Amino acid sequence: MEAEAEAERMGALKRAYAEVILNTAKESAARILSSERKALRFQQSLFSAKEEALAAMIRLKSLMDSKVKEAELTSLGQVKRIQELEVKLNEAQYTIVSLREELEKANNELKKGKNNIIEPLNGQNPNGQAISDNGKCQESQLNSDSNVHPLVASGSLSTGTISGQKMKGDVCSFTGNATDAEL
Repeated sequence: MEAEAEAERMGALKRAYAEVILNTAKESAARILSSERKALRFQQSLFSAKEEALAAMIRLKSLMDSKVKEAELTSLGQVKRIQELEVKLNEAQYTIVSLREELEKANNELKKGKNNIIEPLNGQNPNGQAISDNGKCQESQLNSDSNVHPLVASGSLSTGTISGQKMKGDVCSFTGNATDAEL
C-alpha cells in the first residue's frame, strides 16, 4: 500500500511536472510567437519607412532636377539675350563710328565750302591779292575803315568795315580790312 501510494504520488508529481513543463513550453511558444509578430511588424515598418524615404528622395531629386533645368534654361536665355545685346552694341558702336566719320567729312566739306564762299566775298584770290579786271570795273575808294558800304547798310551783307570795292556788272568784290567774322 505504501508502495501504491508512493507510486501514485510519483505519478501525480510527474503529471505536475509535465503540466508545469507543458505550461512553460506553451508560454514560451506564445512569447516566441508574440516576439516574431513584433519583429515582423518592425520589419514591415522598417520596410515601409525605407520606401517612404526613397519616395521622398526621388521626389526631392526630381524637384531639384526641375529647378536645375529651369535655372539652366533661364541662364541659357539670359546668355542668348546678352549675346544679342552685345551684337546690337557692336552694331551701334560701328554706326556711331560711321556717323562720326560722316559728320567729320561733312564738317570738313562745310569748312571748305565756307572758306570758298568767304574768300570771294573778301575780294581776294587765294594769294590774298585784290581781284582786278584791268579797267572794266569801276573802282571807288571809301575814305576810311569806319565807312559802311551801301550793300552792307541795306542789309544785303553783314556789317563790317571795307576799305575798297570793285564792281563788275552786278557783282561786287571787296578789298580791305573786312574779316571772316565780320562778314
